Amino acid sequence: MLVGFGGSFLSACAYVIAPMLTDWLALAVVSVFLGAATANFADFEESIGYIERAIAIDPAFAHAHAAETVYLAYLGRFPEARAAVDRCLAAAPGSMMCLLMQLRLRSWEGDCEGVERAARRMIAAGAEPAFAYPTLASALAARGQPLPTVREALRQGEEALAALPASMAGEIQRRMFLVSSIRADLLGGDFEAAERDARALGEAVAASSKAQHERGRAALLLAYALEEAGRA
Repeated sequence: MLVGFGGSFLSACAYVIAPMLTDWLALAVVSVFLGAATANFADFEESIGYIERAIAIDPAFAHAHAAETVYLAYLGRFPEARAAVDRCLAAAPGSMMCLLMQLRLRSWEGDCEGVERAARRMIAAGAEPAFAYPTLASALAARGQPLPTVREALRQGEEALAALPASMAGEIQRRMFLVSSIRADLLGGDFEAAERDARALGEAVAASSKAQHERGRAALLLAYALEEAGRA
């Protein structure tokens, strides 16, 4: 049944589905899904072909550009991945998905200055404060900026979070700022404050979350604070 499709079940599906679609935008969406499904089998070259088809149909399709960036990065083709992000932001400057991919790509490459620029651009575009501001603070710290500058980024983020409706500024978001504050305390040598806040974080997580990564992060931060204070 799959003869003529190179043994690819997904290619066969695409051959069957495509004639049924008279809406070009729907075909673009299906192409992205086919690309994602193909990528799950680690055939990134074929998945990029589907993504390029979607982009040809809708050049401003941010999801497609973001997917292309990821698949090119997995293949180690970082210059092409950067170009894919740039094309996305040229076609859809306010796309939060492509701004996020730009930030992640800069992070993967160890470009701390690029991460800072990307975080500031996300903040200007209205990104969620609990993600954008701690990311900015981390980038500033990684670049060796003064601790007050790092703390100011966190302060601005907490202020932005407080201005949101209660339904959007939940406990998880507040904990994200507490995590960043603990890291700033460790960076600045205030191990007593880091220990105090890490214990508070651990209690808050234990009372409200069963997620192992959250509990583990709280325990790790406390261990760092105790080790730095010579009490490990």
